[in-house]
Amino acid sequence: SSSSSSPPSPPRQIPVVIAGGGPTGLLLSSLLSRYGVPSALIESRPASSASDEHPRAHYLNLRTMEILRSESPRAYGRVRGETPPPEEWEDFEFCRSAT
Repeated sequence: SSSSSSPPSPPRQIPVVIAGGGPTGLLLSSLLSRYGVPSALIESRPASSASDEHPRAHYLNLRTMEILRSESPRAYGRVRGETPPPEEWEDFEFCRSAT
């Protein structure tokens, strides 16, 4: 018996790769999709661990928030609603141990 296999397909060309599935990466991915620009979003952490660990994006800069408000008012409102007052987060430190 003989088996035939077809040659592998050439890799697909993706013009934009977004590194990181944080708020800015997700917003960029959404905007590119809306405007028909193919992209790939890569995230190093498994989806199941994203909510179990300390967040990496603890601050969204002003321009990101402006774009979010303009492009997705509903998401903007949700982000604002979930954001604690600055007094609660402006001084913090992430640690792996107490020693």
